[in-house]
Amino acid sequence: MCDREIRDWCARWSEQVRRRDIAGGQKLFCDDVVAFGTRNRIMHGLDELARLQWTPTWNATSDFTIHDESVFISVSNDGHSAWLAGLWSSTGIADDGTTFPRGGRVTLAFRKDGNGAWLCVHSHLSDQPSPDL
Repeated sequence: MCDREIRDWCARWSEQVRRRDIAGGQKLFCDDVVAFGTRNRIMHGLDELARLQWTPTWNATSDFTIHDESVFISVSNDGHSAWLAGLWSSTGIADDGTTFPRGGRVTLAFRKDGNGAWLCVHSHLSDQPSPDL
C-alpha cells in the first residue's frame, strides 16, 4: 500500500509541475523541507524552495515526469517514513523560446503527517550527468 501511495504522490507532483501550480505543489511538501536543486546549493523551508527553485524552473519546463518504472522506494518498518530514487524527464525552455530535452535523477524523502498523508521532507533533483562520466 505505501509503495502505491508514494507512486501516486509522484504522479500528483509531476502534474503540479506540468501545470506550473506552485500552490498545489506546496501541499505535497512539509513547511520545513530541506532541498537541493539545479539552481541553488541548499534551500531551507518551503517558501525558499518555491521561490528560488520551483518558480524559475517550472516556468522554463514542460512535460515533467518522474518515470514510475525507474523508481525504487524504501518504506520504514513502521510505515511512517520513506524515500525514493528514480529518473525524471522534461522539456526545457530556453530564454529565446527554443526547447531541448532535459532529464535527470530525483531523490525524495517522506514522512506521514497527522492525517496519514505523505509529505516530502527532502528533495534533490539534479540534471543527468555527462555521458563522459
